[in-house]
Amino acid sequence: MTRVAPIVPAESDLLCERCGYTLNGLPAASNCPECGTPIDESIKSDRLPPAWEAADRSGLATFFETSADVIVRPTHFYRTTTTRGDVERAHRFADLHWILAALLFASTGTIHARVSFLGLPTLATFVALFIGTWLTLWLTTWAAARLTTWEANYRGIRLPINVVRRGMYYHAAHYLPVGVIALSIVGGYAIVLRYNLVGPQTITTYLYTLCAVVIVAAAYLFHTYWIGMRNMMYANR
Repeated sequence: MTRVAPIVPAESDLLCERCGYTLNGLPAASNCPECGTPIDESIKSDRLPPAWEAADRSGLATFFETSADVIVRPTHFYRTTTTRGDVERAHRFADLHWILAALLFASTGTIHARVSFLGLPTLATFVALFIGTWLTLWLTTWAAARLTTWEANYRGIRLPINVVRRGMYYHAAHYLPVGVIALSIVGGYAIVLRYNLVGPQTITTYLYTLCAVVIVAAAYLFHTYWIGMRNMMYANR
């Protein structure tokens, strides 16, 4: 049977920000026919640009303020942030977090190589891991944005590429806690191993712990990605 593709709402269409129902032509004083949410809430959406994009503010203060908001309150951040703002500004935010993440993961990998007795040169390992991590994060974001937009179009959901990219760029902040936790575990194990607080026979437990961290981190990153997309797909501005 031939599939009938759903129609993706236009950028100018008014959607219910709770369920995505098209509200074009309905009185502002009425409720969404699908979920009962007052239409006025979707018309007078209180979405604002994040602190990082404020024209009269810049620097580390707004970077860390926005990062904390994304990490600590992801649902609130994506539900109240404009989806059609400055993509390039958001991209710069992601660039900074990709660099921080690359530094953290490269440091973690270099220490892990020494802990695992691989005998790899420290500086060369760090540089290779830094470049590889940065490229991986960039390519993953590029691919995820395109795949998300493709699936949204397939399902008839309004998630244009720039909206998805914007969401993914701010999602980059979620690499920070993952990198900090990974470095803490690997660095902590290296310290206790060096001072003979534990013996080399604990390496298996250490490796199992790292495997568990990788699984939890992947679940965390996907969950926060989905929070972002879910709270942006019906946004009107």
